[in-house]
Amino acid sequence: ALAMHPDCAARYAELMIGYFGIADPSDRLKEALTGAYLAHKGDIRILLRVMTASAEFWSDASRWQLIKSPVHLAVGACRSLDLAAGDIPALDAWLQACGHSLMDAPSRGAEPWPTGRDWLIPEDRLAARYQLANTLLRRSVSWGMQRDQAASKAQEPQLPAWLRNLDSKRAAPDIVAELSDRLDPAPGLSLESLVPTLEAKQGAAGIAAVLQQILASAEYQLA
Repeated sequence: ALAMHPDCAARYAELMIGYFGIADPSDRLKEALTGAYLAHKGDIRILLRVMTASAEFWSDASRWQLIKSPVHLAVGACRSLDLAAGDIPALDAWLQACGHSLMDAPSRGAEPWPTGRDWLIPEDRLAARYQLANTLLRRSVSWGMQRDQAASKAQEPQLPAWLRNLDSKRAAPDIVAELSDRLDPAPGLSLESLVPTLEAKQGAAGIAAVLQQILASAEYQLA
């Protein structure tokens, strides 16, 4: 009886909209989800269909409303950069430093993984987040704020083939734009500020440095 109460249906609709970061200023989607909940006895499959078929779900206003979780950050970067054969142990060590462990998800009533802003609160997790690019490119990683700069610079990053084969004759702004298009950060990241980073280094080191800046940016944190 409580589950089929109209207030419960409306609350569930609000939670779904918030969880997926959907902009619904007119409450049209909320009303549609509430009605679908009551009409189909709370069938989650129906609610997902209604939600993903809505104009609100696909609207520009619904982009960049969520903070990526560590798993979202790592998996999204691997897909964008075509890193099909990553270093799984190193990646899981990075996830654990960020408060998530891909191989040990909470279960049986345990506290869930921290999400949203919560996983970024401890200072050590924020420092770990900046190490994502080094982890993905198989470079030396330091979980503290201090790092051996000489060792890091000396270690050649391992780039996927498409990155290694970027046309060296192309202008630096074009290469930076392609990397940004691949990684798709939120609006606001200045691509012009990344060009000197690419121009100051040669080959793979320059590409890795640009990737480091994009992956560490606040704009890349949003989904």
